[in-house]
Amino acid sequence: MKHSTLLLACILLLQNTAAHCAENSPAKKADHPPVAPSVIILKSESGKRPAVFPHAKHQAKHDCDTCHKNENFPTDKKWDLKTGHALCMGCHKAKNEGPTKCSNACHQ
Repeated sequence: MKHSTLLLACILLLQNTAAHCAENSPAKKADHPPVAPSVIILKSESGKRPAVFPHAKHQAKHDCDTCHKNENFPTDKKWDLKTGHALCMGCHKAKNEGPTKCSNACHQ
């Protein structure tokens, strides 16, 4: 009886350890950072106020790859007017939702 209980405990421990390792593997962490900012401020070099991007709101509605694997996403992570408008406004226009024109909705 003691041996079977010990064996069962070892099996459960190994299962939990394997699941934890798979969830926290370096490859998985590289693909999906554990913590992302809830709001991102995109500075504007055109004299406009910075664009305030509600990252958490978009995360709740979309998969990360929707934006981060989009052809318009800056691989150097340097945003400019053209990049922001192509990615953000392009998506908003395609889905017919969210701000699509210059307004205080983005540049706060």
